[in-house]
Parts: sequence; C-alpha cells; structure tokens
Amino acid sequence: MIRDVACKIKEICKRKGYKKILIQMPEGLRVYIKEFLEVIEGIDVFFSLDSCYGACDVKKEFDATFHIAHTKIFDVKDVYYIDYFQEVKSLENLLRNLNILPKNIGIVTTAQFGNYIMRLKNLLERYGKKVYVEKGKYSKFPGQIFGCYFEPAIKIEKYVDCFLFFGTGFFHPIGLSLAVEKDVYSYDPILNKFLNLKEKKEKYLKRRYIEISRALATDMKNIGIIISTKLGQKRIGTAIQLKKSIEEIGSKPYMLVMDEVTPDKLTGLNLDFYINTACPRIIDDSEKFKDFIILNPNEFYILLGKVDKYVFTQYF
Repeated sequence: MIRDVACKIKEICKRKGYKKILIQMPEGLRVYIKEFLEVIEGIDVFFSLDSCYGACDVKKEFDATFHIAHTKIFDVKDVYYIDYFQEVKSLENLLRNLNILPKNIGIVTTAQFGNYIMRLKNLLERYGKKVYVEKGKYSKFPGQIFGCYFEPAIKIEKYVDCFLFFGTGFFHPIGLSLAVEKDVYSYDPILNKFLNLKEKKEKYLKRRYIEISRALATDMKNIGIIISTKLGQKRIGTAIQLKKSIEEIGSKPYMLVMDEVTPDKLTGLNLDFYINTACPRIIDDSEKFKDFIILNPNEFYILLGKVDKYVFTQYF
C-alpha cells in the first residue's frame, strides 16, 4: 500500500514538474520513509516530523505538499491528499458483541477505513441491524468523521439508538461521544477491541468541568487567547469575539499567536488561564498542559454562565 502511495506521488510530480516536495503523514506511517525514497527518485523529498493534526494542518514551504492518510477539507494550490487504507484484520469481537448493540445503529469511521464502511453496513444488516450512514460536507467517504467534525453522525442521530465507531484509538470516538447524545460504542479492527465509550465520556466531562472550576477560582484578570497560524486552525474572528467577552467582565485579554500550541510557549507568561481557539482537541492532552488552565471557547462561556450545557466545539 505504501508503494502504491509513493507511486502516485511520483506520477503527480512527474506530470507537474515538481522538484522539491514535502510529505506530511501521521506518526505511525513515518516508519515507511525508506520505502518512499525507493520509489520517488530524481527530486528532493522532505519528510515533516512535526506533529500532524490532520487535513487542517498544511505546510506550504515547498513546490508541493503531499498529505497522506487524511482527506481534503479545503482547496489549497499544490497540496495533494493521498488516501491510505488500513487492512481490517478482525471482526471477531464485534460480531461476538452484536447482541449488546440495539437494532438502529449509526456507523462512522475515519479516512483510513473509508473504503470498508459500506461493507460493514451490509454485514451488520445481514445480522438483523438497521444501519444508518451519511456523508457530511467535508466527508470523502460515507460516515467519515475527524477530530473536530461529526456532521455525518449528527445528521442521522434522530434515527438511531446508538453509534458504532469503526477505527483505531479513542481520539475520534470520545470526540463523537461529546458531539452526540446517543451512546457510542467503538470497535478497533486492528486490536480486535469492542468498547462502550460511556465511562470514558464521563471521565472526560468530569475533567473538563474541574478545569472550568479551576479557571473560575483564579482572579480572572489576565486571560490569554491562544491563536494558531495553522491554515485550518486560524480563527481570528473567534479570538476577537472572545476578546470582547473578556473585556465585558472587566478583564484584560492577551492575544497569543503561535503555530503549534505547546507548553513551553506559555511558560513565564503568568496569566490566570487561557482560551484555546486552535484545534479544540489539544486540551485532551491534560498531562502535557498540566501546569496551565486551558479552556475551549464553549467552556469559557459555561464559566460566564452564558451556556448551560456542554457542547463539543466543532470548527468544520
């Protein structure tokens, strides 16, 4: 599969005449850089080792950028999104737990399994389930979600009793569980693990409300607004609106611009707390930012009493 990806990149470069290219990909695929260079010859190939947050995180310093394993959110000249599909290794635990799932199921996945989702739908229907799957504005594949985008699930929520996330890890299904009110189950076809996300959702919300309480316990006089320069995360309008809200409560806002949001950039600023307008999922890494209080915009409005319900922030 990696060789297929490399051949596609080589063909595009030959056709377009690119001489210097950058390859961006998830950390788990970086072990294949040797395979890329075995195929792509005659041009300068650079590999980004920076964190890659997804299709919203695009670098543009070269003739072309090739973004692997994510799908296009918006058009950017000389940026290409190349599919990479993971092999489905097992459905054993999913089939064993089908009796736990109610009859009406909404299914979602990520780009890495976008080629499999309709086969999954047909399989579940053969086992007597009523299965719903929908595309969203930014979905290339039916049921495709990403870290801050859950439109495919929201569009079908009223028809289903639960959602089944088909993919790896907990990053996406936890985000999904915050964006919908129905129960969310996840099945990892690589590790063959089936799980109800209810407990993980409750732990996440408890942690976030503790963070809101911590912010409320500060003097709330000096508040930082984090703004990213990443192409798909630069939300100047949101930051300006937050600035106005901070000024309305008699506090001082500080507009802080950076590319990647890291703890070292906040060290020494000595502000009471921060509001993040970049990727809403960076706050998931609570251990990384343990020395700082960081809220997403909706959490700040909960603190002010303007919002009485936890709603996950979606930016697409």
